[in-house]
Amino acid sequence: MIVNGNLAEVNQVVFVVGDVILDKYLLGVVNRISPEAPVPVLDVNKKSERPGGAANVALNLYGLQLQTILFSVIGNDDSADSLLSFFEKAGLSSEGIIKSSSRRTSQKIRVMSNGQHLLRIDEEDTYSLSSEEEKVFLTHILSLWGKFKPQGIVLQDYNKGVLTPFIINSLISMAKKMDIPIVVDPKELHFWDYQGVTLFKPNKKEIQKKIPFLFENNISDLKRVSDYIFDKLDCEISVITLGEDGLWIANRSSCFWIKGIKQEISDVCGAGDAVISSLVWSLFKKVDLETMGNIANAAGAQVCSRSGVVSLELQSFSTYYLNLYTAQNK
Repeated sequence: MIVNGNLAEVNQVVFVVGDVILDKYLLGVVNRISPEAPVPVLDVNKKSERPGGAANVALNLYGLQLQTILFSVIGNDDSADSLLSFFEKAGLSSEGIIKSSSRRTSQKIRVMSNGQHLLRIDEEDTYSLSSEEEKVFLTHILSLWGKFKPQGIVLQDYNKGVLTPFIINSLISMAKKMDIPIVVDPKELHFWDYQGVTLFKPNKKEIQKKIPFLFENNISDLKRVSDYIFDKLDCEISVITLGEDGLWIANRSSCFWIKGIKQEISDVCGAGDAVISSLVWSLFKKVDLETMGNIANAAGAQVCSRSGVVSLELQSFSTYYLNLYTAQNK
């Protein structure tokens, strides 16, 4: 919704539940090959780190001026401390975060030279929460439920072990009981475990692995895929992100292929997080399906136009969105 030339603020509370990751970057220049092995030598000139995974979704929602509470289980280590420090500085609540001594905080270290990815190093434990950890985690979520009274939930899965079938089913049941929307960004392991959710958003690569037929980016094929999702999950809305070809958004009665925005791409990291966050914002504003798709498409495009993992901010995104669609409608 546009109010006085801007996308309107939404004064509502959303819970984000899922896997939190610390993204680290080693940036530098390669000028020589190592004498020890035929590999490049990176002269590091900058190091940086920022929250990723479900934490980046939470930061996007927070940037869109939703009151956002992030829930996850992380390690009891330096990476966890870095994340909590970042949340504090950003003003994002960490009340929903639990530390566990039985797992490492997931971190991804990206090694880059002149903007080119050379290598990614993952340090993490991806096994599921134990039954005891599940109970503690769910109890913690429910204890804050009464305090914050969320108007929506996002389940952000990265296959790192936080979203188990027990947690998923418990939160879906609670959301249905309270009659609030539940939005899902799935990953492979528990892909079809999200029965009856409000909105389900895989990307093309993810859904292709999970359906028994091949599909191309055309209306007939995309409609067949969304119909398959509806039959499988009985969800209300399905969104399939298509990379440079935009996204497909459908409900039981309507569907739209929102074509990709032609622009220079700086970095695709974080685009999916921006898309899911803008979809949640649109659900709260009760915009029509096509507008929801246009907003989500623009959110992903704006993030891709900037280098590194960046989060949406309501005012700058409002300006970007309005300029984009004003230009297209001339």
